Amino acid sequence: MYLLDTSAWIELFQGTKKGERVKNLMKEERPCMSMVSIAEIAAWVKRENVERETLWTHILNTCTVLDLSPVVSFLAGEISIERRKSVGKWGLMDSFILATARAFSLVIMTADNDFRGLDYVELV
Repeated sequence: MYLLDTSAWIELFQGTKKGERVKNLMKEERPCMSMVSIAEIAAWVKRENVERETLWTHILNTCTVLDLSPVVSFLAGEISIERRKSVGKWGLMDSFILATARAFSLVIMTADNDFRGLDYVELV
C-alpha cells in the first residue's frame, strides 16, 4: 500500500506527467496520506489561490487519512535529527510523513527529491 506525499497530491492536482502516475495508482488501490499533508496542501491551495472545495472532496473520497499518534510523533522527532545529519535540508513535516509511512508499513509515493535514496520510497 502507498502513502501519498504532499508533492504527489500537488502533481496530481496540476495534471502533470508525474501526476498521471499518481492517478493510475489510485485506480488500482486506495492510497493513504498523513494528517500533516492536509496542512501542507491547505497552504499550497491558499498560496496558489486554487479552488479548495473540489480538492478536499477529491482527497476525502479517494484516500485514507492517517492520524498522528504519540508513536508517530516520537519517531518523527528521531527521524528529523537523523535526516538533518545526512541531508541538511530536511523539514519536520517530511519527518512526520516518513514516520507515518514506517509506522503503517507503507511505501511513500513522492515527487520530493529529499526522500531520494530512502527505503520504501517511490519517486514519481
